[in-house]
Amino acid sequence: MYYHFGEYQSIFPMSFHSFLKKKQLLGKNGLPSNRDEIGSDIIQHLPFNKIINTIELTDKGFLSFTVDNHWLSQKLTELYSHGTVVPPKFEKRNVIVDYSSPNIAKTMHVGHLRSTIIGNCVYKMFKYCGCDVTGLNHFGDCGTQFGMLLEYIHRNHPDFLELNFTIHDLEKMYKLSKKCFDDDDGFKVLAKQRVVELQSGNGWAHDIWKRLVEISKVNYQEIYDILKIEDLIDRGESFYIPFLPGLVNSLQEFLDTEDNGAKVIRVPKYKGVFMVRKGDGGYGYDSTDLAAICQRLTRMDADQIVYVTDIGQQLHFHKLFEVAKMIGWSDGTTRLDHLGFGLILSKEGGKFRTRSGKVIHLIDLLKEAKRRSKVLLEERVEKGMVDFDEAQIDDVSSKIGYGAVKFFDLQLNINKNYVFDYDKMLSMNGKTSVYVQYTYARISSVLRKMGYDLETIHHEITDDISIVDPKEHDLALELSKYQEYISKSIDTLSPCVLCEYSYKLATKFNEFYGACHIKNHENKNSRLQLCTLTARVLKQFLYLLGIDTVEQI
Repeated sequence: MYYHFGEYQSIFPMSFHSFLKKKQLLGKNGLPSNRDEIGSDIIQHLPFNKIINTIELTDKGFLSFTVDNHWLSQKLTELYSHGTVVPPKFEKRNVIVDYSSPNIAKTMHVGHLRSTIIGNCVYKMFKYCGCDVTGLNHFGDCGTQFGMLLEYIHRNHPDFLELNFTIHDLEKMYKLSKKCFDDDDGFKVLAKQRVVELQSGNGWAHDIWKRLVEISKVNYQEIYDILKIEDLIDRGESFYIPFLPGLVNSLQEFLDTEDNGAKVIRVPKYKGVFMVRKGDGGYGYDSTDLAAICQRLTRMDADQIVYVTDIGQQLHFHKLFEVAKMIGWSDGTTRLDHLGFGLILSKEGGKFRTRSGKVIHLIDLLKEAKRRSKVLLEERVEKGMVDFDEAQIDDVSSKIGYGAVKFFDLQLNINKNYVFDYDKMLSMNGKTSVYVQYTYARISSVLRKMGYDLETIHHEITDDISIVDPKEHDLALELSKYQEYISKSIDTLSPCVLCEYSYKLATKFNEFYGACHIKNHENKNSRLQLCTLTARVLKQFLYLLGIDTVEQI
């Protein structure tokens, strides 16, 4: 079965008719001779089901089911009585979500948005469903770029530890060190030696490295505070360096030696190799990713690991998963997923950059979203549509602006590129967080005017929900599906499913609100209960998406 316009349908009569026709069995041995007979026989022999109200055979050859109002009333009354949004039944598992991964010594740019918000949504979904979840921030903090920086600092900033450098200073140093690395062979050789020094525990290199990481963390923590990213454990590549020598020794039976002395694992399935140790004795991201997945599977006992990175790294992770199986760390029961996301594009179709061609800093993108939402709110205040003081405008504009950016991204298929468009993001019409937030605010206003509070109303109104109007039925049916949408979203690792449902539920509510009076209606309490359930579910779904609700817009 599948959903269609709010009710259920089955195409079995069509499918079975095609099967009988192919086998030349139509009308033979007591079997039906046409599609209508198949459908009629099914309807005649279906046992009673309290969920189904009517079953019809359509002229297209499929069965159409409508859901019984009494069953819906009972289901929603039970959901309402909990006073909270009950998660779906889900097999508890130990899950690791590897996401965000900012660059050390660089500001977070627009490309980091997707990994951060997609990963956080996946993390929240698993946690909401009762899993033991660990969010890991795996960033590169001991590779070639650090060797370049260390050599550049050694040459140009011997007093580095005594001065107060910012992330922007580090970015400038990085660009200059990269130019030296590309143009000067002598610099390149020394930079690579610095990497080996760092990975070997050299005191000077370690002290500089530590300071670089500290400065970088100040920058990306500002972003995390804005996006409300919590419980994300920093565990960079350097964490795994101490394990690498022992790991290499334990993998001797799987290793081949390249002509340059590098140690590799051949991956026949992907016609390539996985670099375990470089020819100069250093380690790269293949090495640390191998150590990471070993630690996660054998020491953290993960049942599922989700890596959230750009889609360009898909082959790397598929090779990593294959190697883990070849070695025996994964026996096939552990689920290993790579969520590869597409690019954020400008309206012109290229990578989203400033007019001068520079990569846009993520902090600037978020601040611009807030600024634009603030302008819209101030216009509503001037028109008398809402009564906010400056502090309220600032607070609500943050929730709307940041939420708009998140929802616009998450509502799309993860692996697709998309065009970044503030105007579409901040629209109060269409599939946007503003539309969903506005719907929640509308319900909050209704409850306030009627003297109720969302958190306590279930103690004050305890009637059974009664469904008498078609629009009540449509809203109730949509509410009854929320657990299925959460299950689908977490099974497929698709935040867009949450966005789709949030929008559909908001739309169904607004249709109900436009058609069904509440205040002086004999079904008032039941309709207030439907309002309450809708607000609770919208709030929960927005939370899973990392978006705040607002009481007024």
